[in-house]
Parts: sequence; structure tokens; C-alpha cells
Amino acid sequence: MPTIYSWYGGVQRQLPSKFVLDVSYSGNHSIHLMDQRQVNALPAGYLLSNPNALASVGGWASSLLPYTGWGQLTAVETLATPGTTR
Repeated sequence: MPTIYSWYGGVQRQLPSKFVLDVSYSGNHSIHLMDQRQVNALPAGYLLSNPNALASVGGWASSLLPYTGWGQLTAVETLATPGTTR
């Protein structure tokens, strides 16, 4: 389940000569956010590190995919965590 935690705190003080000091802090933290990844894709840089791979399958790049004949497969997961933002 995607979850976002938020918090806020502040302090106000009246100073001499009618001055006011206001100090505040706010933040949030997110976990288990939605993320998509391509399941049926070549690893990044595969064709650069294997320059003859495409020629070996007659130019059919889909023949090099892990799940041949399935095309684009997208997995939707709740694994993303961007970290703490302030």
C-alpha cells in the first residue's frame, strides 16, 4: 500500500520592539510508491556491448528479448521509495 508520512512543527516568539520570530519545519517521507518496469526488455547497453547480436538474428530485435513473441510487458509494483524530501 503506498504510504506518505508528513509532519510539521513551528515555534513563534514575540521579541522586544514588536518583532516576531517564526521558525517552522515541515517534511514528508514516501514508501511503497507505484513504479513500472519493463520485464521484456534488453539490458541497458546490451547492443553496444554485443555489436553483432542484431545481425545474428537477421535484424529482428524482438528475437533477442527474454520473452520472444510477447512484445512489451510492463510490471506495475509498489516498490519505489524516493527518499525524504524537505
